[in-house]
Amino acid sequence: MKKIYFSFIATILIFACIAPAYARAATEEEQYNHLEESIPAITDIQEEEVTTVDIESAEEETNEFVGEDIEDSLEIQSEVVDDTAVIETEIESEDVHIDSTLELDLESSAMTVETELEIEDGQKVSKSFDVSVTEVNGEDFTAKLTDTETGEIYEVNTEEVSASWYPLVVIAIHVARYGITYAIKKYGKSAVTKATSKYGKKATANTLKKVQFASKSTFDRHWRDHKNEFPGYTQSKYLTRAQAIAGTTGKHILTKKRANGDILKYNKDTNELLILDKNDVIRTLFKPKHPNKSKGYEYFKRQ
Repeated sequence: MKKIYFSFIATILIFACIAPAYARAATEEEQYNHLEESIPAITDIQEEEVTTVDIESAEEETNEFVGEDIEDSLEIQSEVVDDTAVIETEIESEDVHIDSTLELDLESSAMTVETELEIEDGQKVSKSFDVSVTEVNGEDFTAKLTDTETGEIYEVNTEEVSASWYPLVVIAIHVARYGITYAIKKYGKSAVTKATSKYGKKATANTLKKVQFASKSTFDRHWRDHKNEFPGYTQSKYLTRAQAIAGTTGKHILTKKRANGDILKYNKDTNELLILDKNDVIRTLFKPKHPNKSKGYEYFKRQ
């Protein structure tokens, strides 16, 4: 379990480099009135539970885990490839080796982080997260990280200080803030504060919450038809996952647009297919040909 925790540390270490600038753009983006008018709210569905990662000031504990001062073990490199900023971070000590890659779309500001941790016995753990920054206050920020494989959502608020069941993640955020200055200096504020274009319209974290099914009966029917494809999910989490995919871009997300205006978004990593109509109303979310991912991908290509 400890190695999984530290894999998550490196993930947040990378995403923290650009979080504040991204969030400022998101909070300034205008809300689109057509979403409020055309999409009915499903008020009797509880909001999805989010795992909250609390903050502890415990730099000594971090250095003890790495085996030395983390700043002595850290190296960051970056480049721009086809309008995508790629920030690579490597942490290497006698005890651990971590490689993390953050991809920042310079047009949409969408972020995805992939992290691989190798500990001294050769064991490896890999994690991938979609990143959504929701608020910035000075050098502190609030963000949600969605596990691209499981759909699990983690909320990080660097202003909160309390005992945590996730101490290593907390420490990583505390130590990683120097990377924020690096990323902004490297790419400039304008590169990381552009308005986010997500699912065909400009969107913020708040507008994504307004992406709903056309009615509760439609929502209930699709959940009933597809809940076996999402083991461990509640109906609320099914909706939250659909909203998260609507707001996700990256190499693992393939997008098509039908002649009638429907938007199809397919997650190659998880074999999830989201269909939105032209007004950004959810038609369905399912896993085609589940559990056969290769056949699911072939299904998407035929659409």
